[in-house]
Amino acid sequence: MANAVSNEPIDKKEKEACSTQLINDNDNDKLYDKLMNLEAQDDAMQNNLNDLSQLRQRFRNLIDEELEQLDEKWQHLTKEKDRLVNCAYSQKENAEKIVLKAVNDVWSHCHFRDLPQWLQENDYLLFGHRPELGSFKSCVKSIFSLHTETYNIWSHLIGSVLFIGIAGSIMSSSLDFTDKLMIGAYALSVIICFSLSTFYHIFSCHSATVGNLFCRLDYCGICILITGSFFPCIYYGFYCDYFPKIFYTVLVLILSLITVIFSLNEKFNHPKFKPLRALVFFSFAVSGVLPFVHWIITQDWFSASNLRFSLICMLSMAVLYICGAALYALRIPERWKPGAFDIHLHSHQLFHLCVVAGAIVHLQGIYGMATHRLVHMCESDPSYYPNYQSYSSDYSQSESKVSAAFNLFSLLK
Repeated sequence: MANAVSNEPIDKKEKEACSTQLINDNDNDKLYDKLMNLEAQDDAMQNNLNDLSQLRQRFRNLIDEELEQLDEKWQHLTKEKDRLVNCAYSQKENAEKIVLKAVNDVWSHCHFRDLPQWLQENDYLLFGHRPELGSFKSCVKSIFSLHTETYNIWSHLIGSVLFIGIAGSIMSSSLDFTDKLMIGAYALSVIICFSLSTFYHIFSCHSATVGNLFCRLDYCGICILITGSFFPCIYYGFYCDYFPKIFYTVLVLILSLITVIFSLNEKFNHPKFKPLRALVFFSFAVSGVLPFVHWIITQDWFSASNLRFSLICMLSMAVLYICGAALYALRIPERWKPGAFDIHLHSHQLFHLCVVAGAIVHLQGIYGMATHRLVHMCESDPSYYPNYQSYSSDYSQSESKVSAAFNLFSLLK
């Protein structure tokens, strides 16, 4: 009985323990099942992640391939665009060349209002202008056609040829080297001035750049002519006066250098500097009044026929130059009747004729001064020639020596 009583709690405890063990076993099974399920899900998720990674890599590869193809297409389109643009520019240039060639081959006279601004110089000359040719060959061909620049070209072209012949005559004469140098320097200055002027009037319609370049060279040629005109006059006029000769020669060289610097400066050719340009050249030319007055005061020009002849020539030359410059500056006669003097006898042409005539008259003046110098030697240097007494006593021989140097020019007398 006692044993039965005492065994009952034991059975309950065992039952509870067994129950607890069963519960734990069931929980472990469930946990194990959950763990297995979690592992299976983890494997599934890992597989999914691998699939997604592969899919992402595939998409990335596809995108890279598409980008490469797009980049190739873009480069191709860019090259094609550049080709089309270059082709268009080439066609434009070819069209411009074709049009310009057609204009050059058969150009017609332009009205003043149709000229580019850099060619609009004299608004009183209405018709007969050359257009912008843009070709040296066409500019040269225009020499043989009739337009506003025709007489300007030929007047100084003929003047250049004339003085080339005079220079050759002087160099082949029996004059002394110094006389050849002085007279030849003047002839060379005239040739340079007229040649540069001819080139300017030929190529002034080529383009703005070329026209501006030759315009500055034309101004430089004027400066050279003024300088070359002074040298023989100072040399012969003050042949026996050493210090005035040196002073005036240095003065002319300094003024000439200043004028050349102004002439070659591109800004100097701008229209707003036109008054300054005129003032510089006018001052340089008028500076010759000082040695001229000095020469008149110190020389016996009234009794010496050669000096009197030279004085008349110098005054005539000054009148011709001043009248020509006045006609050119005042635009006479075309300002009185615009359009009536477009081709013939307008102010620039008259200016050229006055310059050519002035150069010839100035050479005549040098002729008289050179003759006087050969006949009337300096008292301080009577031994300049070995046979000075016999040489100076024979006036006709001295004059014939100078005349031989001017034999070409004597035809114009």
